[in-house]
Amino acid sequence: MISFTRFPWGFARAWAVLAADYWIAPSWLSGTDLNRDFFALADNTARKAIALDPSLSLPYAVLGGQSADKADYEATFSNFDKAIARDPKNETIYMWRGQVWRDLGFFDRALADFDRCLSLNPDYNNCRDHKSNMLIMAGDIAGGLAILKENLRRGFGGSFNAGPWGAYLARGDEHGFLYEMTRLAGDLSAGDMRWAVDMLFQAQTNPAYDRKEALRTLETRLEGMGAPLVPHSPAETRVLFLFGAYDRMHPDGAIWSWTTTGFPEWAKSPERKRLMRERKLDVYWRKHGFPPQCKPIGKDDFECD
Repeated sequence: MISFTRFPWGFARAWAVLAADYWIAPSWLSGTDLNRDFFALADNTARKAIALDPSLSLPYAVLGGQSADKADYEATFSNFDKAIARDPKNETIYMWRGQVWRDLGFFDRALADFDRCLSLNPDYNNCRDHKSNMLIMAGDIAGGLAILKENLRRGFGGSFNAGPWGAYLARGDEHGFLYEMTRLAGDLSAGDMRWAVDMLFQAQTNPAYDRKEALRTLETRLEGMGAPLVPHSPAETRVLFLFGAYDRMHPDGAIWSWTTTGFPEWAKSPERKRLMRERKLDVYWRKHGFPPQCKPIGKDDFECD
């Protein structure tokens, strides 16, 4: 039997790539495909890669992303710094760090990272997609939608981001919003999901729609298809968000939600601040400074636009 530890140069990079695959898997999979402990898998394989070759960049970036998932932002940026020090030309690290800056509300820092990512790889469509969403969240709707349109012309439908939803609704662009709901429905199951498109669409466009009953029906049908909404997953979070079931949203899948614009009901909901507290955003801000759209109130409270 061959001992892997005797040949770190041959296997460390493979472990690093596998760790990255495990970490991003929950963002791209749905249903029963998510019934694995991807967090543990990513953590274990990243540490294995580092043990074999500490000079690698990617496994530190994975640990940085994992730390952000745990709301340990000190460890997040420490690991990203280690990753960049080892490979300052790895565009993916800048994209991942940019996402964390965006989720913390520091849009200028996020933009700098996304631009750095694209300067290294102008054809990185996923990086361009995250920049598009960040611009929309920052209020540059025209700029964000322009980039989204460019990506669509490139044949890239986009990642699992909700940024354009509110932009389309605010503009009264039901066609754009309907396109997004068609994409979301397709992400919920590998089966025929055409029946769900209008339910998702009406949940935000029809004030008289019984969202509570419709959500119950949607969840029941998905369970019958063998593709139930996985708790705390990105798919579940976005569905709950659309149907106004904010009290069921879990911070693990909802870090993006507080910066999403174009949803007045959500902006006024106390659940928005609950999720922000559970993601320890205010803890980080009090130590490192608040983003421009937020401010402290006394010793324990805060408010954000």
